[in-house]
Amino acid sequence: MDFISKPVQELEVLARVKTHLQLRNTQLHLEQLVAERTAELVQVNEALRRDITERKLVEDALQESEEKFRTLIKNTEQIIYMIAKDGTVLLSEGKGLSKLGLKPGEVVGKSVFELYEDYPHILDSMRNAFNGETTTIETNLDGNHFKNWFTPHKDHEGEVIGLMGLSVNITEQKQAEQELRESEERFRATFEQAAVGIDHEAPGGRFLRINQKFCDIVGYSREEILVRTFQDITHPDDLDIDHENAKRMLDGQLESYSIEKRYLHKNGEIVWVNITVSMVREDTGAPSYFISIVEDITERKQAAEALQKSEKRFKDVVDNASEWIWEVDSSGKYTYVSPVVESILGYKPEEILQKHFYDLFCPDDKEELKRAAFEAFASKERFREFINRNVHKNGKVV
Repeated sequence: MDFISKPVQELEVLARVKTHLQLRNTQLHLEQLVAERTAELVQVNEALRRDITERKLVEDALQESEEKFRTLIKNTEQIIYMIAKDGTVLLSEGKGLSKLGLKPGEVVGKSVFELYEDYPHILDSMRNAFNGETTTIETNLDGNHFKNWFTPHKDHEGEVIGLMGLSVNITEQKQAEQELRESEERFRATFEQAAVGIDHEAPGGRFLRINQKFCDIVGYSREEILVRTFQDITHPDDLDIDHENAKRMLDGQLESYSIEKRYLHKNGEIVWVNITVSMVREDTGAPSYFISIVEDITERKQAAEALQKSEKRFKDVVDNASEWIWEVDSSGKYTYVSPVVESILGYKPEEILQKHFYDLFCPDDKEELKRAAFEAFASKERFREFINRNVHKNGKVV
């Protein structure tokens, strides 16, 4: 028995060892699987954590962006709105609504087809946007001018589900444009109807703009002048002074200047003008163009020349006359004395000028003659004859 039981025991022990080893291997395999699954779970959890963190950051950023957008559209001076394809207003924001007597969101839920039934041109523009076309239209609502942009609003499949709109109040711009038009009309009327010639010239001298009076002065048509320069119609003897003044203005040494100069009329005659020139500059200070105000003084020059010639003839006559000819002002002072006075009273003409005419009277006659002379002055008599005695330079009575 002992011999038989001993081998049996050894077999049992070996079987148990084998079983134990198999269980150990299975345990190690399970532990490895658990470790691998645990590592995978850790990775998944970490990825999930990162995903949650990133999603939270995205949600926070989206919320911040939405808050900024909401703040922006609530505080913008324009009007921003969204409209469903059936015409229902989904969004209506912006301070610009106050110009229409509305509050933000007040018309949300209402139909634009009812709100704008009296403005078919607005509805037509919106329908174009519903049909996929971006449109722009200007409107006048309650005295306020708006520029409106309507853009189709599409879903992720590209189907139009409504429109988005932006309206900008351009009332001040329209008023400024109207004032500018009126100002330009006034300028045009003043420019064209002025009693003097007006021209605008480029820094090089080419005519840019001229009025009809300027054409009348120089005898050229508007078309003929605009292909010429001021040098072309200026008398050659006056060009140097013109160029010098223009250069000084371009260099900033002069703001304006006035001179008398000569133009050459189309018919070849000389035209005298008084010209006042100033310069318009760009915002940068660079020269833009000259403005010239031109007055035709030909008749005045001719009259002055005729008067000068007449005065010369008169002076030649009186200077060579044998009689003493003199002139006094309203106070009785001599303003002119002919040379013959020296042979009569011994005084040179320049010694008598600025004396009173009665200073040379004989003292016995002075007061009576003085009174009679001033009476004649007061009554503006053209001529009165006086017989009087004067005192010669040597003291004798003449």
